[in-house]
Amino acid sequence: MFGSDRFSISEFPFTLGRDPETVNLVVNDNTVSGEHCQLDVDGGRVIVRDLKSRNGTFLDNSRVLNITALDDGGVIRIGQSILVFHKNITPLLNPPAQRFGLVGKFHTRLLVKTLERATLSGNHLLVTGPTGSGKELVARAVHEILRQDKPTIPFVAGNSAAFGTTDEAMSTLFGVASGTYTGVNNRPGLIHQAKDGVLLLDEFHRYPLRVQNSLLRVIETGEFTPIGEMKSRRMTARIVVTTNAPPPTFGLEKDMANRLYKVLIPPLGERKADIPGIFNHLLSEELSSGSISADSVFEQLHVNHYLTLCLHDYTDTNVRALRGLARMIKGELRTGAPPQRAVQNSFSDFFDHEFNEVGRIKIKKNMIDKPQESNGSSTLILEEQPPKRESKYEKHRLLIQQAYQEANGNKAETVRELKRHGVSINARWLAYYLRKWDLPTKAQLNRGNDS
Repeated sequence: MFGSDRFSISEFPFTLGRDPETVNLVVNDNTVSGEHCQLDVDGGRVIVRDLKSRNGTFLDNSRVLNITALDDGGVIRIGQSILVFHKNITPLLNPPAQRFGLVGKFHTRLLVKTLERATLSGNHLLVTGPTGSGKELVARAVHEILRQDKPTIPFVAGNSAAFGTTDEAMSTLFGVASGTYTGVNNRPGLIHQAKDGVLLLDEFHRYPLRVQNSLLRVIETGEFTPIGEMKSRRMTARIVVTTNAPPPTFGLEKDMANRLYKVLIPPLGERKADIPGIFNHLLSEELSSGSISADSVFEQLHVNHYLTLCLHDYTDTNVRALRGLARMIKGELRTGAPPQRAVQNSFSDFFDHEFNEVGRIKIKKNMIDKPQESNGSSTLILEEQPPKRESKYEKHRLLIQQAYQEANGNKAETVRELKRHGVSINARWLAYYLRKWDLPTKAQLNRGNDS
């Protein structure tokens, strides 16, 4: 999308566009205008305004016609590029060196740090999050963290749906000694099978109370006793229980909930910047075993598809919905549909009117701003208005002019020189005032020096 993929706004106004001389953030997209849109602060709110761009600015799929308030998680579209606004981007600035199998390069940093801290401290974990948010993937990430020191440790999973009775759950979890029941040989339980590794107990809030209390004693003492045995054994597995029940106890006994290190997975709607990457990963997985080239399918995915993905309401579905869409595309391909039709049909069926609404946005492709000739040099036509508040540019006019001339018309060097004098200015408004004051262009200054 851009040369970098995340930016922190240190001062306003903040302008986006293609002209490197005048904008704060250069968007390398030929459907974006030289100066396309601007973020600013108005009455304590962050707002977005369109700068008379040729293809328009869209916020959450609505065209920005006037000054529009920008909420946390707002999705901005300019040309063929998508941006997600966050009021606090600090947690997202530095991606983790390793993601341990977790997909999404923006919002995984805090989750990975939390998992590393919890895992390396020896805590057992309670992973909580809405249905379909990827709780098992988090448990597998814990396994990957532990495998850094012990590559062969096991990952064992149990689910409440597999147990018909409390006794069955107890025997499956703790194991059964030989001779305890007629015809039953020694049967190791899940705790034993997960020795030195990770034991995942999914939907733990559905486990019988007796099982929860028994496991609490194991966590507190570090020992377990198979059914039918008298001697306790040392428990060396790292236990990860998951639940989608609400706080404060998450559907567990209070003592159990308090004993576990809690890891919260945010719903997908709070991780919009990661949605395209997660979907691409899942689609790649689904297509890996087929005869159709994955590249031929990805070539059919454009900004309308990804914008639809970002704007969809994933309540009660989350990542599971993205997996379902990827499988729909694979199913279409298996019926013989060409990649373009497979993608189009799947998005239309899955999102219905949402995809059709996004598809109504028409973009003029290969749009190039028309140059205007001025003394042999061409500049982009820019529609702009000066700041309405008292201008520091006028206040420091002589200093700015001197720095600009000493830098031989180099705007970037002018900005740096002024900063060394304690004057912080915006490159866009510098360009505006240089034209307003009728100062010579860089080319004119250089011609004057050559003569």
